[in-house]
Amino acid sequence: MAVDEKLCDYSNGKWVRTKRDPLYNGTTCVKIHKTQNCLSNGRPDPGFLHWRWRPSECDLPRFDPNTFLDLISNKHVAFVGDSLSRNHLDSLLCMLSTVSNPESVRHKGSNWWLFRSHNAILSRYWSPFLVERKIPGPLYNTVYLDRVNTRWAF
Repeated sequence: MAVDEKLCDYSNGKWVRTKRDPLYNGTTCVKIHKTQNCLSNGRPDPGFLHWRWRPSECDLPRFDPNTFLDLISNKHVAFVGDSLSRNHLDSLLCMLSTVSNPESVRHKGSNWWLFRSHNAILSRYWSPFLVERKIPGPLYNTVYLDRVNTRWAF
């Protein structure tokens, strides 16, 4: 980092309207789940698509799918977690699919997407708890914060 550059707090900012179309929407990306597709489910106004996050003290450039694919070339990026990580991955797949179509692969019970153009893999490992969980009875859940869930631990 150059001496005159300062760190940016990307969490401090506000939503602002933009005239630019998003990289994808519910009609242009097949990864959008039917239940989450506002446009297909009858939302009458597409105005919600024209907002972007603007940090207060710095610039946040528009996501560039080509640059991202170059950065993860010859790498494997894993998303581990619940529906929140799934939604993040789905959004990333939609943006990347605007420049390169991934090949969907099932691998050892997990979903992988291979971008042959960059020899890059994105994968999803479902784990609602990142730690070990046991259900000893009908009304009990025990979560062990000091033990990793063996389903996704390598």
